[in-house]
Amino acid sequence: VERVKHLLREFSRSYRSQPKVQSQAFSSFLHTLVQADEIEAAQVVFETFLVPEIVKALDSGVQVRFPNIRHFNILLNGLRNAMSRKKTLAEKQEIRDDSSRLYRTMMKAKIKPDEYTLTILMGMADSSTEIVKLLRTAVDKGVDVTPVVLRSMLAACGEINDPDSACWLFDSFRQELSDAKTWNALVGALAASAALDSYTKVKSKSSEAAVSLGEDFAVVGKPVQCRSITTILDGRTSSQAALMVLNIMNRNNVDMPFRTPRPNTQTYCLVASAMQHGETDSIVAQELFWNATNANIPADGRFVNAIFRCFGPDIEGALKAWKGGVRQACLAAEQKASSNSKRSTAKNLLAAYQGLLYVCGRALRPDIALRLVYAMNKEGVQVNEMALQCFLAGKRKELADAENDASPTKRPVAFGEQIEALLSVECTKYDTKDKRRESDKRVRIIL
Repeated sequence: VERVKHLLREFSRSYRSQPKVQSQAFSSFLHTLVQADEIEAAQVVFETFLVPEIVKALDSGVQVRFPNIRHFNILLNGLRNAMSRKKTLAEKQEIRDDSSRLYRTMMKAKIKPDEYTLTILMGMADSSTEIVKLLRTAVDKGVDVTPVVLRSMLAACGEINDPDSACWLFDSFRQELSDAKTWNALVGALAASAALDSYTKVKSKSSEAAVSLGEDFAVVGKPVQCRSITTILDGRTSSQAALMVLNIMNRNNVDMPFRTPRPNTQTYCLVASAMQHGETDSIVAQELFWNATNANIPADGRFVNAIFRCFGPDIEGALKAWKGGVRQACLAAEQKASSNSKRSTAKNLLAAYQGLLYVCGRALRPDIALRLVYAMNKEGVQVNEMALQCFLAGKRKELADAENDASPTKRPVAFGEQIEALLSVECTKYDTKDKRRESDKRVRIIL
């Protein structure tokens, strides 16, 4: 480390008269450290060589030109990536504190944040207050609230289970940012909120953003008008609100005073993801699937997987839907995907089968899961350990729900443990790409 510091000091002295070269060199070096997950070393370099330049410029009363916004963004992005790898709340909070200090240093140096800065900080926010504070600072500094920034705000609200603020912020900026990606971001925020708490309801009057910013909040000098989305979704759970947004985009019996984009595959997939955490059944799930099919939405594997998860423990209903048309739709989508690529990997069918295996877990039916694995092998879909994990995830979900509701668990099938052990063997022996088994010894048996 001392050797590196010495080389950097020599470099800084040699190129002090060429700030552009200095800026590019430190940007590249910080980026290399961040890419190598050496975030602590990047912080040391920043505090040792770049912070003194800020102090020197402020003491002299001149504008800070080095470091610039790029250096701050590189380090902030490194902190965000490091936080995503931490598991404990204390470790995550420590990184949030580091990012807050770095952001305050940037504000003190009067360096204007850009949309990338806001996107990074929104991804690290852990409260609605912090999100609103970042938005207020951005508007005061004259930063354009682009679709990218708005989508990051909506996603952040969903991650902290604040659908109220997500709806309010969407309405506040919807007049200028009405593309399908932004609408999908709203549905994604509602889906994330439903995953955290399926009973959370949208309450327009309790929105942290509305309370903090006020009804007279203006965006780029234009007053906010017509918050109709928040009004329509008021009182609905997050999953119900996601389905209502889909109806608004489809213009189904909803009279809106503005134009809405048509939903796409991602929209339907996000709605299905939200609905699996709410009160749903096979009828609602199939209706959503066939509505998407009638709208020329292909039976993408992720979408079908999410649809099957809406069936809950109803494995009979899921299999009936699979045989009654969902499988044919998946095969058609798979055939179209394979025609557009050089080789077919059966990703759509694999994802669909994984959704069925999840339902098997919810139903506590390893026997049906084992038959599905045999069907996958027969159909040429390579089975791997992910199939087993999908079954176990559904089983854990069902047992946790039964424990929380204090309701009697389903009666397990006969020889359930033995069948589940056989399922584990079938799901692991075919995975030829598992790097954990590269060192395993192989025995060839000749009969």
